[in-house]
Amino acid sequence: MMVFENMSRETLPVLDTGRRRSAADTLSLSGEKDAALLASTVRHVHLYLNLPNAPWTGPKSRMSNDQMLEALAKDPDGYRRAAAVGRRLGAEIHILPTADAVGYCVTVDGSTSATQVEESLSGLASGADLSQGDAGDARLALRNAMSVPGRSSRRRRTTRPQTGLYVKAWNYWVEGSAVHKLSMPKNGKLPGPVRLRDLEITPDSSRWRS
Repeated sequence: MMVFENMSRETLPVLDTGRRRSAADTLSLSGEKDAALLASTVRHVHLYLNLPNAPWTGPKSRMSNDQMLEALAKDPDGYRRAAAVGRRLGAEIHILPTADAVGYCVTVDGSTSATQVEESLSGLASGADLSQGDAGDARLALRNAMSVPGRSSRRRRTTRPQTGLYVKAWNYWVEGSAVHKLSMPKNGKLPGPVRLRDLEITPDSSRWRS
């Protein structure tokens, strides 16, 4: 595949036939892998951070190709890693890849160690030993929320509420709080992510669970 590293932004959106290119097209032509998921991740992270309590549809929810490229350039490796995580867990627990990628992006930051990230993700992916005893592991609660016998979670939820469920599970897990069932109304208020650095200052972060 040709990589258009030196092509101007003005040229990329309308290459060859004059048909306007989507953000995924633009990222693909820039050499990005899994461009559709990467573009969706960048856009929905923007929505989570800027429109957490508004519908993710309509003119306000759109990003131009220039905005997409500018956002990606701020943390390209972080976005690529999040998309890879979303692809992996999407196959493992039937969460929408974009929802998982966005959840990962907004929860993991510089205060999160690689060990903590791996512990969180490996537990979610495998479910190994999460049901031992009555601990109420939030990772198990998220796995269960994504699984409805005879019905795919992809049909019953969209990106916004699934992302909210991911962040809720993360918040309970980093706080060490037990939870047996997670719910997120389709148009409910999205939770803010609990940061590990926040816990050092404010151990009681229940305010995030609205």
